[in-house]
This record gives sequence, structure tokens and C-alpha cells, in this order.
Amino acid sequence: MVARPNAFGEVRAELDHNALDLAFFEWRDYKTLFESTDRFIVVGRRGAGKSALTYQLKKVWSGRKFPLILVAPNEDELIGLRPIGRMFGNSVMRIRAGVRLAWRYALLMEVLQALAVDYKSKSRVEGEPLLREHLSRWRRAGATIVSRLRHTMKEFAGTSLAEEERIADLADYLSLHHVTNLISLVAENSAQTFIVLTDRLDEGYEPDDVGTGLIDGILYGTDEVRTALGGSVRAVVFIRDNIFSAIETEDNDFSRNLESQVLRLHWDPQELFYMVCARIRSLFGITKESDVKVWNSITANELHGRDGFKSCLKHTLYRPRDVIALMNSAFYQAQRQSRSVLISDDFEEAAKDISKARFMDLGKEYEAVIPGTKALTASFSGRSPKMLASEAMLLLERTLA
Repeated sequence: MVARPNAFGEVRAELDHNALDLAFFEWRDYKTLFESTDRFIVVGRRGAGKSALTYQLKKVWSGRKFPLILVAPNEDELIGLRPIGRMFGNSVMRIRAGVRLAWRYALLMEVLQALAVDYKSKSRVEGEPLLREHLSRWRRAGATIVSRLRHTMKEFAGTSLAEEERIADLADYLSLHHVTNLISLVAENSAQTFIVLTDRLDEGYEPDDVGTGLIDGILYGTDEVRTALGGSVRAVVFIRDNIFSAIETEDNDFSRNLESQVLRLHWDPQELFYMVCARIRSLFGITKESDVKVWNSITANELHGRDGFKSCLKHTLYRPRDVIALMNSAFYQAQRQSRSVLISDDFEEAAKDISKARFMDLGKEYEAVIPGTKALTASFSGRSPKMLASEAMLLLERTLA
């Protein structure tokens, strides 16, 4: 057996669908999300597995013939939503209020499209003039949910001039109450469960009031569709940890309205160990049942066992992306020396290679929440990893000054 570089399939940060198809590990949070409908907001740091979860849930639910609506805007699309947020003012609360109504309508129209092509509910949709009118207008508006929403809101923008009026008038303009009731009845009679998966909301996100209000409104709008359509809609929204922190800070109502519906992604060492062993089995065709034996088959004696794996984890932030990058780089180091097993030096060298990228990730993730994060952390560069608290405080004070 010869170790191969990039063996785990994730050379940089891309999602490797082939690796997921062959060796997706159903860890605790995945099972919670799959089996429970209580929590629809999934929060995770960079590399915690949000996009992998989106892919796997889409694959499984599509395989079970659930009608699926995937919302995954590109950077330019999310940036294109910012003018919609500005239509309602410059505070998070006002932007949230307007975007909540707009996004609720957008999701309802996507559900209506699915109902209109289903043989069980098609005749009921066609039998409601109001639904036919809205569906026809929605289909003409664009190719994606974001482009359709932008076109719809451009038409609305000319009907009300004041920001407060726009928030008050939007529901009437969209016939939101009536449309919601009609779609709810049709969806209930269809006896189907529609899946709405929303990912990549960090694409084009800017950490200002408009950016925060947009995402906040999307969360509230999604929750209102879930509530209005009851068991007919199951929604999951993935957002990054730093965006969630900004919403928690700026939205005074969040803890009361949505906090209980949040699932935070977390990986413990045991789950990461199982994930790695699943990929090793798939990659090398190993048939051993014991995860420890699988791990031992590609590592030298000093790294054997669960404790050996934990010693490798010290080079990571306990995220799947970190572990995968570390394993890829370690395999590459072993191959350069024509070795078939990984040794401690491989992981030491690998850690040096990926540490800069990991450091940059942290800076990008938290700079918006804690301004100056990059400069403050960089001030420790080249210094001893151990120092007195008083020395650290002095260093930080100098950097802040």
C-alpha cells in the first residue's frame, strides 16, 4: 500500500462529492438534523461541514422523492439583494422587516411552482385565479429565486416612496396573506413534504447593517413559511458562525424568536476519528471492521490507536476541513520519501504547510465581529507559544495603541 497525495479528495476548500458519496460519515449533528424538525438554522464555522451537509441532505431527500428547493446564491446574486434591503431603511430592524416579507413570498412562489407541476395538485393550482396570476408573473421574472425576487421588488419599488410605507405596503402588494392561505391549502391536500435547503449565504456577505438585516430577514421569512405551511414544508438554512454572531448582536428579538431553533455544528475527536477511518476504508479498499486497525494500517507505531490520532488533531481546529487538509498534506510528505505509512514528522511538516491558510481563515471569519483580529493575532507571530498573561496583555495594548 502506497500513500497518495490529496488522498482525501479536498486539496483546498472545495467540496469533493465523490468522497462524500463513498464515505460520508453520519455524525451526531447530521442525524439530529435529519430526524428532527425542531431546529432549522444550522450554524457552523468555516470548514465545519455545512456544504457537505447540504449535499448529503439533498441527495438523501431527493432519493426519497421529496420535492426539493435548493437555494444557493452566488456572490453576485447575494450582492444584488442589497438594494432590496436598502429599500426599507438603514437599520437592521427595518431591513429585516421588509426582507422577511419578500423572502416569505419568494419561498411560497417556489413551493407553488413545485405544486403546479405535480399531478396531484396541478388542477387545484390552475383552479385558483390568484395563484395562476402570481405564478405566471413569478415565472417570467427570472431563472433563479434571487433573480425573480429582484425583478418583483423592482416593480414594487415604484409603488411606495417612503421606507416606512414600503414595509407596510409590501404584504398587500404581494397579496401575501391570501396567497399564503391558498398555497397552504393546496400543499396540505397534496400530502407531500417540500424540502427547502438554503446554503452559501456567506457568498457576498458584508458585515454591515444591510448585510446583517438581509440574512436576518431570510431567516425570519423562512421560519414564517415553515409555520404557515406546517408539515408541508421542511426547511434548513445554513449560516456561518460569524454571521450568526452579528445577527445575535444586532437583532434584539432573535433570542426570543429564533434562538431555540438553532443547531450549532460540533465535532468531537471521536467523530473526526470515525470520519477519517471511513475515508481511509474507501480510499484504500480496507475491509477491517475495527476503526483502530484501519488507522493503524496507514500510520507508524508512535501514531497507533486513538491517542495517536488525537496527537495529530492538535494541529487542527477540530473541523473536518482542517483534518482533511492535514491528512492530504501528510500523505504527500510520506510519498516524497517513498513511505507507505505516516509518521509524526509527516504531520509536523503538514501542519506548517496549512497553518497559514488556517490563520487567514480565522481572520476572515472573526474580523467583522472583533475588529482588529488580524492585527492582534499577528502580533504574537515569532514569539514563544508560552508567556505570562501580563506579557500578553502588554503586547495587545501596544498593538491596539
